[in-house]
Amino acid sequence: MFRAAALCLSLLISPLAAQSWQGSTFDNNSWFTGFAFEETSQTRIYCGGTSAGGIPLPQSDEPTTTNPYTMALILGMPALGGEGAFVGGRDDLMLVVGPNGYRLPRSDYDLVREWGWFVLLGIDDPLFAAMAQNGDQPIAVYSGQNLAGQLPGTGLAAALTEVTQFCRTNWQATGFVAPVSGGANPAPATPEARAQAAVAQTCGGQSQARPGTYRAVEVNNDAVPDILLDWTHVTCQAGQFPNARGGGNCGFDACLIELFASGPSAAAGSDFALIAMAAQPDTTRPDQLVFSLRPAACTARGAPAGCGLRMRWDGTTMVEAN
Repeated sequence: MFRAAALCLSLLISPLAAQSWQGSTFDNNSWFTGFAFEETSQTRIYCGGTSAGGIPLPQSDEPTTTNPYTMALILGMPALGGEGAFVGGRDDLMLVVGPNGYRLPRSDYDLVREWGWFVLLGIDDPLFAAMAQNGDQPIAVYSGQNLAGQLPGTGLAAALTEVTQFCRTNWQATGFVAPVSGGANPAPATPEARAQAAVAQTCGGQSQARPGTYRAVEVNNDAVPDILLDWTHVTCQAGQFPNARGGGNCGFDACLIELFASGPSAAAGSDFALIAMAAQPDTTRPDQLVFSLRPAACTARGAPAGCGLRMRWDGTTMVEAN
């Protein structure tokens, strides 16, 4: 889902876009992608998927794609800090568009491309709707109570409209039905079913899930098993990344590990996700998880290689334990 496409991006984005947004689209009959990009703030909004052209994905391609009817927003302004600033993700980011503030869901650092802090939102998310109607007004970016900077508004509405219409058309052409608001697509009830649905969606319904893919843990103490999904052990046999380790969710030395928690408020997606080498229940507090971090993440924390990050459930997601 999060793969680098440096060559494609260089073709899509013109260097003449200072202080202004550009929208660009690409389809090589194997995969398609649409980008809205603003160079000075290093902000990206993109979507993409498998092309209706039906040409198999070349081994040399590393497509930049998202799940159907989702968009990736990546904030790369230096004032937001890098991976070491918020190991385990952050939930303090807010964009102010016009008179309204839009707090982002938990955001993770893009460890594969190091573009910045990324979050996946539905294509009809209120934030994108506000951006499309904001004219040329700048957008303030806050980290907590602190103003981190502003995104120029010039060209944003046009670029975003171009990209979303392009991706909608291509998803419809490949048979994906747009989600209907009001709960027409209910989430599977159990954590295990939600985790399996995530693998099925990424892998086009065909995957090899080896032992260790799904692991029962208990983080919220409700006596109902929660599920860890470790993409290290998954190989997709279809979808956008056939035969790729982790279905596109793995970097050089670590893979995405997702938590699907039990409870009536559980979302369709995971409740927490972190790129790590492994995750285990803490030996003294089984309701807490210890994630084995990548060497680069350990270095950023001033810790030796092989360090661990202990995390606990706060009622809605996992946060660093004291």
